[in-house]
This record gives sequence, structure tokens and C-alpha cells, in this order.
Amino acid sequence: MAVDVGAPDSAVFASVTARSATDVWAVGSIETNSAYRTLTAHYDGSGWHITTSQTASGSDSQLLSVTISHTDCPWAVGTSDQQHTLVERPHTC
Repeated sequence: MAVDVGAPDSAVFASVTARSATDVWAVGSIETNSAYRTLTAHYDGSGWHITTSQTASGSDSQLLSVTISHTDCPWAVGTSDQQHTLVERPHTC
């Protein structure tokens, strides 16, 4: 399935995980204004939706892996400026 992120040539998904056929998460990065920003998408059974994810201010950030915890909440990890660790949980949990 394709995910429309508005600029498909600059988006890269690095990891996908699914709790069910109607709860799938994908994470990666998208290049905007010469910087990389985190990218998070959710599939709810009817379509993919870009969700809010954190990007460290003034830095290149990317999400590299996603998993779903025992509480059914997705957790994503990545890097900021290739030096700092990012850990995120979407606001839906």
C-alpha cells in the first residue's frame, strides 16, 4: 500500500509493526527544507494517516524502529543529529 505524505520522493519508512489488520504503524523520515524530520503513519483499516511526531528543534531527526507494547501503545526510537536518541509514543495512548 502507498502512503501519501505529500512528497513521496523524499519520504522513507524504516520500520512497520502491526497489532492487527486495522492497527498498523510505520515510522521513518521525510526531507523538508533541507533537513530530515520524523515521520509517523498509522493505518486504521480504511487508510493511512500521517500522525504527529516529534522532531528535535533545528536538527535532522529520523525514526528507525517501531514496536507495539503490551499496553497496545506503539513506541518508536530513532536519532537526532545522529548523536541523540529519540524515544516517542504517539499521543493516542
